[in-house]
Amino acid sequence: MATVFISHASADTDVALRVERWLTDAGHTVLLDRSVESGIRLGEDWRPRIETWLREADAMVCLITKAYTGSPWCAYEVGAAKTQGCAVLPLVVEPNAARPLLADLHDIDLVDSDEAPEELLAALRRVDGSGGVGWPEGKSAFPGPRRSNRTGSGCSAAVPPRWGR
Repeated sequence: MATVFISHASADTDVALRVERWLTDAGHTVLLDRSVESGIRLGEDWRPRIETWLREADAMVCLITKAYTGSPWCAYEVGAAKTQGCAVLPLVVEPNAARPLLADLHDIDLVDSDEAPEELLAALRRVDGSGGVGWPEGKSAFPGPRRSNRTGSGCSAAVPPRWGR
C-alpha cells in the first residue's frame, strides 16, 4: 500500500479528513496535518513535519479549491512533488477552482461526491515507489532519478518557502 500525503488549504480541512478516511479504509498510510490520530500536534512547528512527510510519501493527493490555488505553501508542495517525480493526484473539490500548476494532469471531480472514487484508489494501487502512477517497469514520467521513501527522499528534496500555509 502507498504512503499518501494530502495537500490541502487549511480552509478545506473537512474535505481532507473525509479523503483521509477513504484512504485509510483502503489500507493506505495517510500523512495529513489535521489528522486527529497522527497529525501535527497543537504547538508543534508544522514546517519540519510537512517537509519530512513530503520526503516519505509515495503519492500526493491535492484537494483543489480556490483557497488551495491561492496558497503559496500548497504551490510549494506541488512543485516539490512534481520535481521529484512523485505521483501527484489532483481532486477538484470546489467548482471552477483554477489549477494552473496542475493543468497538465488529469483530475477527478469530487464536488458532489461522498464516496471514494475508484479511479483514485486504482491510481494508488499502481503507485510503485518509483515516481509514476502505473508506469511500466518502475519508470517515471519525469526524467532524472526519483528517490522513493525506500531511499529516504520521497516527494521532496527541495527547500520550502518561508511564508505560512
